[in-house]
Amino acid sequence: MKKRLFWTNVLFLTAVLATAQTVVKMEMPPQARERLQAETLFEENVPEDIPVVLDLSGFDIRGGVPPYRYQWFLNNEVISQDEQASFVPQQGDVLVLRVTDGNRCHATVSLGLKISVSPWGGSKKVSAGEILIYPTVVTGLLHIRLPSHSEGKGKIYIHNLQGRIVMERTMDGEEAWRIDLPEGIYIITVESGELHRTEKIVIR
Repeated sequence: MKKRLFWTNVLFLTAVLATAQTVVKMEMPPQARERLQAETLFEENVPEDIPVVLDLSGFDIRGGVPPYRYQWFLNNEVISQDEQASFVPQQGDVLVLRVTDGNRCHATVSLGLKISVSPWGGSKKVSAGEILIYPTVVTGLLHIRLPSHSEGKGKIYIHNLQGRIVMERTMDGEEAWRIDLPEGIYIITVESGELHRTEKIVIR
């Protein structure tokens, strides 16, 4: 009788353990409909020795699983981990954009930059304090002031990021004027005699 009861208890415990197994559900990462791809749409020349800002509008990024993360490399060195990168191009530079999606898949696009020579030929530069250009984020008037010892009139050039002159004028002493250009990033250069200054400005 005791033996029969013992085996009955064993069978009962086995059944309980079998039905008490824990089921763990693991979520599978989302699957991409197409592989992550990145291609450049940027074909314009960039000016040498002038600050340039590139963003994702110059690239076609598709596939993979959002969200994306970005790394910009200039000559194998990380210069940005944002949606845009700012740098001063030099002859021989190679720019690389690396995109990582939500599944940690990577796509890389390399851009051999086409450098154009600075339109003012790389004339002399002086300390930033001698010619004043402000503000660099322009929502109203742009102010430019030449030093009192400057020789003659000042010459102002505004270039877009492709190095083309979009505005040009002369000035005396100090000026403030409203720039009639579309919103965006521009390079402004002011020359007066031996003095020369270049700044990146943002028009909003």
